[in-house]
Amino acid sequence: MFAVAAALGTPLYVSTSLFVPIAHSLGRAGGGVGAIVALTISGAGANIPEFLVLAKLFSKAAVSLSAGYVFAVALAGGLLAQLLLGWEPPGPPESASRRKLKALPWAPCPNSSVGRAPHS
Repeated sequence: MFAVAAALGTPLYVSTSLFVPIAHSLGRAGGGVGAIVALTISGAGANIPEFLVLAKLFSKAAVSLSAGYVFAVALAGGLLAQLLLGWEPPGPPESASRRKLKALPWAPCPNSSVGRAPHS
């Protein structure tokens, strides 16, 4: 997952301040902290317009080396963040009816008679 996030973030032309809402949305959607960090590093580290400017100033080998370096740092940063933080994404928000079911002293199961309240 880190490699996909690092590869997707490298060509993005996004302001660094915009990565905060992107990271928040990815976290709410279930993305891990490592993938979010990898996307943020790669997106802030390089983008297509930068590569076009670098291609006019330097050789293609130097531009490729720069892109590979950004990708490797983003990959390592995402892996390190996941290992150090071990953060699990919060998942989607629960509905009010699901919260009510959790608050009940018994857990109703629609496919089983186990856990149902006795009929009165």
